Amino acid sequence: MVHGTIHGTVEAGEKIDIRQDAKLVGDIKAGRIIIEDGAYLKGSVDMPNFITPSEFEKDSIKKARRKARRAGVAFFTPRLALGKLFPVF
Repeated sequence: MVHGTIHGTVEAGEKIDIRQDAKLVGDIKAGRIIIEDGAYLKGSVDMPNFITPSEFEKDSIKKARRKARRAGVAFFTPRLALGKLFPVF
């Protein structure tokens, strides 16, 4: 999780979470990246092609998909190997 200012390369095994009050000037290498509205990022981003979601993430996705289905709305889930979003009903 990034708060404040960082100048340089940042690497994380799973994810980097850049908060709205953060300023990151440098390159990022991580499996997942979360950037809040208002955060500043200048640099390149490298995300590995294949990411294996944890069991917790899999359970969270299943619960969100069921909740969306009950509400009658589309649920978008990342296809991690492709880096794209696809609707899942």
